[in-house]
Amino acid sequence: MPAKDGFFTFLDETNKDYYLVIYVQSGRNIPSDVFEFENIRTMIIENLETNQLPSDIQKLTKLRSIIIRNMPISQFPPEIIELSSLRSMVLENTKLRIPPEIIKTKNAKRILNYYFSQLSGEKKPINQAKALFVGQGSVGKTSLVRQILYGTLMRIKPKRREYL
Repeated sequence: MPAKDGFFTFLDETNKDYYLVIYVQSGRNIPSDVFEFENIRTMIIENLETNQLPSDIQKLTKLRSIIIRNMPISQFPPEIIELSSLRSMVLENTKLRIPPEIIKTKNAKRILNYYFSQLSGEKKPINQAKALFVGQGSVGKTSLVRQILYGTLMRIKPKRREYL
C-alpha cells in the first residue's frame, strides 16, 4: 500500500503477515485510520510527540510486536493489556520509568506487568544481599556461609595433631 498520512503497510509474502510502519512528522499524533487495520501484527512508531498511546490500540487484536522509538511516551493506556497476542515490545528513547534490564528482555508481558504493578503501588521485596567473607584459612568462613544459607552447622572433628 502506498504511503498515506504518514504511515504505510506492507505484506510480508513469506509469513503472510501485515506490518504497519508509522513515520509521522514531529508534533503529530497517530492517525486514527491506523486502528482500522485489524490484521496488523507488527507496529513501528517513531518520532511522535505524544506522551501516551491511544486507547484505540485495543482494536489491533492480532498485534504481536510493537516498536516505539524516540517518543516522550510516559504511560501506557490500560487497554494495552487486552492485546493477548502481543509478545514483543521494543522501547528506545522513551520517558517510561522501567528499568533497562526489563526493557532489554523485549518481553511485552513482562514490561507491561512491571509498568502496571508500579502504578498500583505493588512492590516486591528483592530479598537479596551480597556479602564477602575474608579471613585466614581454617577459621570457619565456609561454616558461617552454610549456617546463613542453609541453617546447618557442619560438625568438624578436631584435627589430630601428630607430634614428632
